This record gives sequence, structure tokens and C-alpha cells, in this order.
Amino acid sequence: MEQKKGKQKYSPIWNLFEVIDRDCARCLICAKRFSYRSTTSNLRKHLERKHGTLQVVQTVPRLGNEVEELTSTQSQIFQIASPPKKAAQQSTPQHIQIKLIPTQQISTQQANTQQIYSPQLNLQNAVAFKKLKKDKKSLPVVQNEAEGSVNDALMQLFIRDFHPISTVEDEGFRGFITSLNPTYEIPTKKYISQTLLPAMYQKCVENARIVSRTITSACITTECWTSSSDESFLAITSHFLDSDFYFKSVLLSCSLLEENFTSESLADEIHRNINDWELENKIVFSVSSGEDYIANAIKMVLKWEHFGCFIHSLNKVIGDALSIKPVEELISKVRQVVSFFRNDPMASSELHISQINCNIEPKKLKQDVPMMWNSTFYMIQRFVELENAISCTVTIQESNYLLIQPDEWTVLKELTKILKSLEAITKAADQETYMLASLPIVLANGLFEICRKLERSADLSDTTKQVVMKLKNGFNARFSELTKNPVLSVCTFLDPRFKTIPFKNNEGPVKKRVVDLVIKHLNLDSNAENGGAQGNVSQNQNIEELSVWEVFDKSAASSKLETSGDSRAQLEVDRYIEDDLINRTSDPLEWWRIHRFNYPHLSEVVREIFCSLATSVPCSRLFTKSGMIIMDRRSKLSSGKVKQLVFLNANDKLLS
Repeated sequence: MEQKKGKQKYSPIWNLFEVIDRDCARCLICAKRFSYRSTTSNLRKHLERKHGTLQVVQTVPRLGNEVEELTSTQSQIFQIASPPKKAAQQSTPQHIQIKLIPTQQISTQQANTQQIYSPQLNLQNAVAFKKLKKDKKSLPVVQNEAEGSVNDALMQLFIRDFHPISTVEDEGFRGFITSLNPTYEIPTKKYISQTLLPAMYQKCVENARIVSRTITSACITTECWTSSSDESFLAITSHFLDSDFYFKSVLLSCSLLEENFTSESLADEIHRNINDWELENKIVFSVSSGEDYIANAIKMVLKWEHFGCFIHSLNKVIGDALSIKPVEELISKVRQVVSFFRNDPMASSELHISQINCNIEPKKLKQDVPMMWNSTFYMIQRFVELENAISCTVTIQESNYLLIQPDEWTVLKELTKILKSLEAITKAADQETYMLASLPIVLANGLFEICRKLERSADLSDTTKQVVMKLKNGFNARFSELTKNPVLSVCTFLDPRFKTIPFKNNEGPVKKRVVDLVIKHLNLDSNAENGGAQGNVSQNQNIEELSVWEVFDKSAASSKLETSGDSRAQLEVDRYIEDDLINRTSDPLEWWRIHRFNYPHLSEVVREIFCSLATSVPCSRLFTKSGMIIMDRRSKLSSGKVKQLVFLNANDKLLS
């Protein structure tokens, strides 16, 4: 006797589930089992909760098509024939569309479809799959290659922005990622720390070593900072020019320093890293932020050419000048007024109205950032700009203790004028990612000229005169002998923006240095050529001892030697000097990239020494608030992962 068949299931949900028994069904996407009994609500909830990337729509297709694939510019739709209701209806079978389109397009797509049944299952992402019941490879999950790409993007949170790895455990972050792609499984903190991060670090180190082997000469910069747990770190970065005169940098190491480190232990650490990266005898210049222990390690122990970071020195001089008692008290008073307006909504509103009444475009007062003198300048500049509005508002608010006196306004205006001229120095440096060693002599000349002009001003207040004197003494102490530094002077001379001008008709010593360096390269080339020529001559003599060209060849070789020494070097240097200066905002390396064949030996000197820098860190960290934020985040890293994260942050371009 023929067994009675079970009740036919008409819901399109059954195209995504397989019946196990009368009370249980298995999901064809994740293979999990669910109870359904007499309704499919439990199954539908599972799809909405776990597979929200699908929208199931039952439609009536064209006759004669059992399985039809539709394609549009916005989505891919695969139709799977559903079981027929009755024998009479088999000529026009119903189909189930599994639409893989963005959520915002669902209503538009549904409007254009003849719908018999259309339950919407919270579609989020576009995932196409075919033969859903049989082909497990087409399930809407993040596959290995795509998952690796997403993981790499996730790692940028920790590498580029120094966010804590524990971010992946935050409920809000996980919810955000799930809303973007419910099928993406967020890696755990442990997996990131023990698998993803070490793998990326190892790959980056290997690529960095490949690049490092191409270095012929380099400048190293050292940077120290202290973490929030009072651990000290030392970062060592190499800078060099490639064969096409492009500036490159590679972070070599980020090391945890001993608690009681000395100049000798620092020198050992630096020397160990230089040897490890095969840069021994390739260091032409070194820059540090000015700490005595690092300077002594480099100058006294390693015996390398050393220079203290120019911008750190400049900041120190300006900071000392602004710290004299009358100025410090005045700036503190300005901060107090600014804080009052920023923290009192009513006072801030009154200030806004006062500016309108004074026919001034309404602006907000600025608060300075500690340890950044240029932010103090911006605060004072805006304060002076709103002088009338501030005075009126303070009077209305009856806050006389905040009232700035006339002589104090005079000092603030004079300070604004002085700091504005000094700010131009930081802008000149900030135009470049790194400050080249050709800039300090030029900028120092500008600083000395500013002091001379200020000294000649008879109408300055006594307080401002003290500031000018403090600046002058500081500049003299730190920058008066920059032209005697062989690397700085040669780099300045070889910068096509400056050449001999910064030396004020005293370019003789630096020109001689450059000529000597060119002669050195000429001799190296000559020795290489002579070695090859002698080999050819001896080989030819074995073959043919007598030659009609013997006398000519000897005379030509002698003539070549006579003209390949000092005279050739002098001529090439003179031609370079006579060439026109380029605009001071132009890129000197771009100029050398174009003219290297016009000055073949001088360009070799440039490639050897022009990698030298005048600052120990990128200018973006020195002058911008975003740079300070990154440094602050970095200081909060735990020591366990600092080495890897900082290395990847500095060398992220090498990952590709």
C-alpha cells in the first residue's frame, strides 16, 4: 500500500531549510537545527537574526523557465523553482527569488516585481549565491581572501591610529561591525595580539630589510618618549635617498630602555641596531631631540656627526623667552579670561553680541596647548583681535578682576608681532614632511635679522625688550656657529634654492668642502676605470705587443688623468653655482632628479649627504594638534606590543 505523503509546505522559507523530521528542520546556510512544529516563525526569526543579508520574495516568472538567472546593474537575482501546489499548476511553477541587494533598494525592487509573497528579512549586504540547497561554497559568509582584507583594514585601527586592541571587545564597536556585515566574525583580542599582529610585523620587517640593503648612505634620527607606565623607549629611524633621488625612511627599532640607562648603554643599543640592519660605515649624520645622554652617546661614544633637533632648540629658546615673570603672569591672565568665556555660556553670548555691536565678524577665543608656543601665539593673536569686544563684555559682566589694563594690551600686541615673525619659521619647516639639513642656516639668519630689527625699535615696552634680549641670547647660544657644521653647510650649498647666498660672501670654506667631496668621487670612478683599463692593456699586450696606437693611447690616458682631478671638480661646482636659483618653495630633490646628468659627480655627493635632516621627528608631530594626539595615544601603549605597533605605524607603506 502506498504510504501517505506529508503535507506539502508552501512557504518560501523552506527553500532555505531542510526537513529532518516532523518537529525539526536544518538551516541550509549554517547547518544549525531548529524546532518548527506547525509554524515557520522560529525559522523566520533565525533568518532575520543570523542571515539578515537575504530577502526572500516569491514571484511568478515567465512560462517554460524552471530556473532563470536575472542580472541587473544593482544586484544579481537567482531564482529557484519551488515545489508545485497542485498538478494543475505545474505548467506555471512558482519561483523563489533570493535577492542580494542593498536595503535601501528593496522597496524599489519590490515595486517592480509581481509579488505573491514578499517577507523582507532585513537585507544589509549584497551576497550572491546559487543552488542554495546543495552548494555550501556559495553561502553568504566572508570567505578567506575577503576576510584577510577586512582583517588588514581592522588592523589599521591599532597600527595607524594606536587605538587599544581591546576595542574589538567593546559592545558598541561589535554592534557597529555587525550592522555593516553580520557574517564577518570579529577576531578576538587574543587572536589579534598573538596571530595577526606578529604576522604583519614579520612581513613588514622582511620588506624593510630588503629596502635597507639598497642604502648606500643614511642619516639616523633618534626619538625618546615615556609611556604612561613610566617606561622609556628609544626609536631609531634611517633616512636615505634612493637611486632616483626620492626621500625614504625606515624605522629600524623601537627599544625599551633600561631603568637606569647611561650614554654607554644607549650607544651600545644604537650600534647594535645599526649593525643588525647592515648600515655600519654608512651613517653620514645623526639627529636627536637634544637630550644630553643621547647626544653624548652619539658624539662621544660612537663618534658620529651629531646635530640637536633644530625645532626643539627653537621651541626651547622661545619658551624660555615667554617664561620671564611679567610675560608668564600676563599669559596666565589671558588664559584665565579665555577660560571664563569658554566655560560661561552667558558670558560667551555677551561676547558674541559685543562683536556684532563693534562691527566685528563673530569669532571664538582660542585656548592654547601646553608646551606648544605657537598655540600660545594663536591664543594671544585672537585675544588682541577681539580687544574691544572683550573689554566691553568684561565690564558688562562686572568681572573687573579679569580686566586687562592698557599697558598689558600694549605688551600683548608687541608679543603678537614678535611671535608672528617666528611663526613664519615653523611654517617654512612645516611645508616639508621632514626638515632637510639645508634649512637651519637659512632660518637662523632670519632669526638673527628679526632680533636686530626689534632691537632698533625704540617704542617697545620694557617687558617686550626683555623678551627680545632673551631671544637674542638664546639664538646666539644655539645657532651662531651653524655654518661651521660640515654637513649643514654642504647641504645648504647643494640646495638649489640657496647655494652660496646664506653664507654672505663667505662661501669659500664650504665651496672647498664640496669640491673635495667631488674629487673624492672622481678618484673612486677613476680608480675603477683604470683598474679595468689596465686589465685590458695587459690582455692586449699578450695578444699583440706592438701597436701603432700605443703612443696615442698613453697620451690620451695621461691627458685624461690631468683633467680628471681638481679642475673637473672645480668646473662642475662653478657651473652649478652659475645656474639659476629655484623658488624657495620648490622641491630641491625634484631639481636634482632632473639635473643629475648635467652634474654627474656633484649629484653623487647630493645622493650621499642630502639625506641629512635637521629635526628628529616629522614636522607634523611638532606643529599640529593631530600629531600631539598620536603621540599621546602612543604613550599609553603597553610595553609588550610597543615594538611591533610603532614599527608597523612608521613602516606601514612597506606592507604593500
